[in-house]
Amino acid sequence: MQRDRTNAPAVVRDAGKLCPDCDHRLPPNAFYLRGNGSLSTYCKVHQRERSKAAYRRRRQDPAALARMRVVDRTRKRAARARLRTLDPGREARQARSRAAATRRLIEGHPEEYHRLLEAERAHEQVDVPAVEGGGSDAA
Repeated sequence: MQRDRTNAPAVVRDAGKLCPDCDHRLPPNAFYLRGNGSLSTYCKVHQRERSKAAYRRRRQDPAALARMRVVDRTRKRAARARLRTLDPGREARQARSRAAATRRLIEGHPEEYHRLLEAERAHEQVDVPAVEGGGSDAA
């Protein structure tokens, strides 16, 4: 058979990619893969450092923090509403599952459960001030 001349030869690229922060050519697995299939600009180490710095920077600005919280709450409410329409019984199933898991934990560790209950009761007694008086005219 003859060679197919319609296909151009593949372009051969250097193995790896250059990270602008560390100025090293690294293998592709040293970079995160983006949603569109391309590699991130920075290597994983420097991408994590940059993400941490951006996170801290955003958290220091009260206005930005408030905006992020509003966006997060809106996104979560929308996701819950969408899930309610897709699967109406989901929340009830999750509540039953949580209750069953709690029962299993209590059954598996009864001594620890009773210690926690006692500690919580003692804590409530310290926090709640005793009500004095209470005669016939008390509301």
